[in-house]
Amino acid sequence: MRLGSSVRAEGGPVPAAMPIPEARWQQLWFAARRQPWSSLVVVPAHPGTSARVVAEALAAVGRLHGQRPTRFVDAEGTALPAVDEVLVSLGAIAGRDELAVAAVGCPLAQATSIPIARACDVALLVVPLGESRFADVHRVIDLVGADRFIGAVTFALKEER
Repeated sequence: MRLGSSVRAEGGPVPAAMPIPEARWQQLWFAARRQPWSSLVVVPAHPGTSARVVAEALAAVGRLHGQRPTRFVDAEGTALPAVDEVLVSLGAIAGRDELAVAAVGCPLAQATSIPIARACDVALLVVPLGESRFADVHRVIDLVGADRFIGAVTFALKEER
């Protein structure tokens, strides 16, 4: 389902033809579910890094393992006029007793990610190895709120050949 021009929420049952998510995504899902939440936001710590792959993978695992429907909300690149639409969508998902997994842009480059991330119950930080500086990671945590973060995911950027 497409919500407006900048927000996309997907959910419902996973089709039988869809491959089972890798064990690492399942492990991350169960680690994130150690504490209760209705909305989780995946936040990149480096401008130009996308959180979408992580958020989509977690939402897919949630749809397979969860006892509640799990929706993916694509809020990367959200323009200022669309922030309220994203917040309403997140609230509606929680109001239906579903789970939301949202992807936002890096708050250092996209300030509209800050209110979206703060509206979510918990946050997961995505840190690309070799790209992020400690000061930038710290600043992102400060902008969103250290109390919201339940963990971080690191990954190595693939070299282009």
